[in-house]
Amino acid sequence: MADKIVVLSAGKIEQVGSPLELYHRPNNLFVAGFIGSPKMNFLKVEVSPNEGGNLSVALPGGVSLAMAGEGKPALGEMTFGIRPEHIDATGKGDVVLESTVNLAEYLGSETLFFVTLADGSELSLKADGLAREKPGDRLEIGINAKACHLFNKDGMAVINGDLTR
Repeated sequence: MADKIVVLSAGKIEQVGSPLELYHRPNNLFVAGFIGSPKMNFLKVEVSPNEGGNLSVALPGGVSLAMAGEGKPALGEMTFGIRPEHIDATGKGDVVLESTVNLAEYLGSETLFFVTLADGSELSLKADGLAREKPGDRLEIGINAKACHLFNKDGMAVINGDLTR
């Protein structure tokens, strides 16, 4: 295992860092989607200011997620990112989204769900190996704001969710 990785795209260096740094704090959409399996989920969202310097992220289904703004300007249309293993299949989190299971891959120790949200957006998530939902079932999924990423219109990271901090 390498202790430093260089991620290239079309001959251009996108990011250099340790495997965990690239995974938890990607500089841009390319790196975020390149590292991890299944890859990071991306949704187009609208971001507006909220109380106390926080940001309000409008997610599908009319749900708003409050994210720490960290003093960074992040308004308007952005790309929201969250890794499949950071979505809670039991519906626990800062916000809960309704979804419909399209596909379930039962892998023993874990289950991969591929779901559709109310607006037609698709997400993948990892659940416990004992999960019993099947295609067609409703599934409430929980999102923890600390695990979420925001990327600006140029694809550059504005906020990196990082559960390691």
